[in-house]
Amino acid sequence: IAIEKKTCERKFSTMFIASWIIAYVLVGVLLVITLVYVGFLAFKAYSIRQDIKRAHSYRYILRTPSEDFEISSATDGSPSPKLLEASVRPPTQPPYFVGDVQTVHIQPRLVRRSPTDFTPSASPATPLTPKSPGTPGFFDDLGTLDPSLYTMVAEESGCSTSESGSPLTHNLGQAHFKVNFDQHRSILSVKLVKAMNLSPLGKDWSKPCNPYVIVQLLPDYRHQLQSTVHKKTTNPRFDETFEFELSYKELQLQTLWLTFLSFDTSSRHEVIGQVLLPLADLSLSQDNTYRTDIRPSLKKQVALGELMVSLGYLKSAERLTVVVIKARNLPAVNIKGTDPYVKVYLLMAGKRVKKKKTTVRKGTLNPVFNEAVSFDISVDAMNSVDLLLSVMHENEVIGCVSLGAHATGKELGHWREVRTANKPVAHWHVLQDPKKFY
Repeated sequence: IAIEKKTCERKFSTMFIASWIIAYVLVGVLLVITLVYVGFLAFKAYSIRQDIKRAHSYRYILRTPSEDFEISSATDGSPSPKLLEASVRPPTQPPYFVGDVQTVHIQPRLVRRSPTDFTPSASPATPLTPKSPGTPGFFDDLGTLDPSLYTMVAEESGCSTSESGSPLTHNLGQAHFKVNFDQHRSILSVKLVKAMNLSPLGKDWSKPCNPYVIVQLLPDYRHQLQSTVHKKTTNPRFDETFEFELSYKELQLQTLWLTFLSFDTSSRHEVIGQVLLPLADLSLSQDNTYRTDIRPSLKKQVALGELMVSLGYLKSAERLTVVVIKARNLPAVNIKGTDPYVKVYLLMAGKRVKKKKTTVRKGTLNPVFNEAVSFDISVDAMNSVDLLLSVMHENEVIGCVSLGAHATGKELGHWREVRTANKPVAHWHVLQDPKKFY
């Protein structure tokens, strides 16, 4: 009995020790698994934080092959970027820090002044001698213009004539304007006084004439200013002054381009004609006053303007952020004033699944938005989605830009660049006819 008792105690002791060993091993394995899992979660969280920090530190590289931009922080009181959530799963943090969207100052700077701010010189007006058509490179940027059509004459009591003395017979009307360059301030002032006897090429006014003028400099044709629209008149009195900030050296390479149009509320605006004035021989000591015939225009229809958009995609967060930065040179769509805003559509298989819009900018054709909207999109879905950005006035579409997997040209290139770049990418895009998308 004693021997059996000792044997049982020995077996029990052995089993007890074995069970403790097994328990310690299991606890160790569970601890290792737990540590590995916690480490994996920590690494993933760290990776996401690093991606967001990198996105915070990125600056927009606003450069295209045809233009350079001077980038500086906003100092003009323009609104900071505003995040508009449009995702099913709202992100906890915006991928862009609100101070990182920059304003862009483009030279020459365009300034529009009221008529009372302009004080013309008391010196007598003199005619401007156009730059010789044979000057190398002068008309290179003007396409196939015929320089003989754009001879300027001083204001006279009679009708305008060409240098040869023959009367001008285009019969599109006459333009009366003044040009002055202030060397001390490096400011070119263009005072649009009035237009007279406006008429279309065919002399067939089936609709009222609502004239206005687009004022810009060549060859930098992308940046333009616009006069107010006058209702139902062929003899509008503008008395508006436009200013361009540029140096005297830059002035020698510029040509003033005035395009006269008639506003049409139901269709595209009709181009009446144009006036071109080379500025190389502009008199600096006198106030230059001109009255000249309006010539046929090479511009067949009004451009719809451009939209600057930045796209950024964070693969780790599977989030696409669209920043609507600004638009420029939008056409007038309302005689009382244009109040633009932008609608952003997310399209999947051609169907609009999400929509968001920016705030409205009152009475401007060059609005600055600096507003962002984000969408949660998987990496695989990026191969099939598209974005449609529509610039609007009330319920009227001014123009559209399509970016995405099914886009073409520069828009497709922008999308592909975003897919491969680990940072936001911004580009200007020309607005297209809404009929292509609606």
